Amino acid sequence: MYQGMKSGIGVLLCCLVIAVGAMSGRAADKKVEHLVITTGEWSPYVASDLTEKGFTAEIVKESCRAAGLEVTIEFAPWPRCEAVIERGKVFASFPFSRNEVRDKFALFSDPIAFSRSVLFYNTEKIAEFNFSEIDELKSFLIGGVRGYYYEPLFTKKGLLVDYSDNEDAALKKLYFGRVDLMPLNELVGWESIKRLFPQESRRFASSINAIDTNGLSLMVSRNYPEAQELLERFNRGLATILANGVYQKIMQRHNIPVTVGVLADN
Repeated sequence: MYQGMKSGIGVLLCCLVIAVGAMSGRAADKKVEHLVITTGEWSPYVASDLTEKGFTAEIVKESCRAAGLEVTIEFAPWPRCEAVIERGKVFASFPFSRNEVRDKFALFSDPIAFSRSVLFYNTEKIAEFNFSEIDELKSFLIGGVRGYYYEPLFTKKGLLVDYSDNEDAALKKLYFGRVDLMPLNELVGWESIKRLFPQESRRFASSINAIDTNGLSLMVSRNYPEAQELLERFNRGLATILANGVYQKIMQRHNIPVTVGVLADN
């Protein structure tokens, strides 16, 4: 009797161990369903006062929804957005362009949109300006924003740059003639100029040639748990809303030019 009970208890304990192990395995396999994603103020791409926080924010949310992921989008200064990704404090930030420095600590999604950056200038200081090579900018004082994608490039090229904490501050320096040129997304630049200087926007002009055209992506921390798998899920969600027409409807609803979208060539 005792031996039988002892044997039965042993079998029961064995079954419990197996069951707990299986439950632990399932818990380990469970995918993260809620993610924090950071972003900054960059109208009309994304801003806290825009409908749905801007078209890129809506694209990110709809892509995540299609992938079965719930997200909270939090606004922060751009340098902080990049810093928390580097430290693995949050899953991702957007919209970011890829460069060599960021590749060291981040993974990048398929493009959610595109950015064409030109060089803005004050026509009261420079009557006309265009360029063909970055090296032609060495004789100018350039106004830039800390943490932006071009910072490593400008440093590498040895350009003279006066950095500000945000685009508005840099544009004001351009307006007052404290800097000569300012690289800025074409859409963002003109919208900011009209907002800051509604009666004097004619004092500004931009180069015909672009300094670059970059894909804008979700920048995912390499140090975040299951980062690669979550990124793949996001990309599948993005592909879904591109295929079912949700992406196109977002762009139309926000009145964004087709050239900014990822379907421009289609």
